[in-house]
Amino acid sequence: MPTLGPLEILGNKRRFTEYVEEHALGHWCPTTYKSIEDALFPCVIKRTDLNGGHGVEVAASREEAGQLLESEPFAGHPCILQKEEPFTVEYVVHCVCRQGCLVWHTVYAFDFEKQHIRKAGSPQCTLRRATAPSSVLRDLEALLLPLAYSGPCNADCTWDAEGRLVVFEINPRMGGQFNEP
Repeated sequence: MPTLGPLEILGNKRRFTEYVEEHALGHWCPTTYKSIEDALFPCVIKRTDLNGGHGVEVAASREEAGQLLESEPFAGHPCILQKEEPFTVEYVVHCVCRQGCLVWHTVYAFDFEKQHIRKAGSPQCTLRRATAPSSVLRDLEALLLPLAYSGPCNADCTWDAEGRLVVFEINPRMGGQFNEP
């Protein structure tokens, strides 16, 4: 079972970005901007405490980001702004870990016709089973080892043909519900 410290880090998007920066693991995650003034556009705005794609939007400009941050579900809530990473396939790696080591995993891929923020019940994608390159599994483990994380988790991520991993977030649970293909 996970302990409280890792649960608090993985359960909050801001704490996760602070964790990866503190442990020099940020090269596997999108750049997080310190402020709206520092952001390059387009960028992704994320509420730090929601899941299932809720409270995640792409802002094309500083003006649009400002408007989003002043409206629901963002207004009055902690948010982060991150670099938009290009992808047409998003993967979810469901894992069981012991002290940060992956002891079991399965992978699903969501294929999009164009880049898209995946939200719960998202009809704009095709779901399929997938496999992760061993380099991706090693990189995911490297993100979890400093936490000595034990328990179920899922990593929302993508990787390119060379296996370069980009992790959007790691959730301290198995993940959402969907019908297996």
